[in-house]
Amino acid sequence: MSELRRLRQLEEENSRLKRLVVDLSRDKHMRPEALEKRLRPARCRELAQWLWDVIVTLIDATTEIYSAFFVEEEGTLSSFRGLREVIETKGLFSALYTERGSHYWLTEAGGGRVDKIRLTQVRRAVPYVGITLIPAYSPEARGRSERVFRTLQDRLPKELALAGITEMAAANWYLPEHFLP
Repeated sequence: MSELRRLRQLEEENSRLKRLVVDLSRDKHMRPEALEKRLRPARCRELAQWLWDVIVTLIDATTEIYSAFFVEEEGTLSSFRGLREVIETKGLFSALYTERGSHYWLTEAGGGRVDKIRLTQVRRAVPYVGITLIPAYSPEARGRSERVFRTLQDRLPKELALAGITEMAAANWYLPEHFLP
């Protein structure tokens, strides 16, 4: 009986994910210029004065930031929020080049190969809108994104402090309005 219950739970979860993906992509048209862009979501932990994570989605080749926001703790919902923000502002894209974090991929060991059979919620959802998820193994790609994150870790706390911002809601307003180009 427990296997049947678990199957029903998975079906309900899958249904919720499908609705979420439909909501994310509703009324969005694929923009031809966005089809070839590979996006890279990531995080910057340990911002000096705050216990917040900042979720960043950027173009891998140019490191242009498409979405950035603070959350209490990064996870599946923040990943979906980043995807929604990019789709709403830039249109649907074809590939998502991601770190091998547990909300994107399952790995047996840290830094190991990703499990392409056991899927995370994000991994199950993105194909429904035509997005291919690509795990990052390349040290060069990780190096590009890590340079961006080091810059953010250095500049964000200083700029938020100068602006007198101590609350996450204010920081989330400040990021797109004043900090991002």
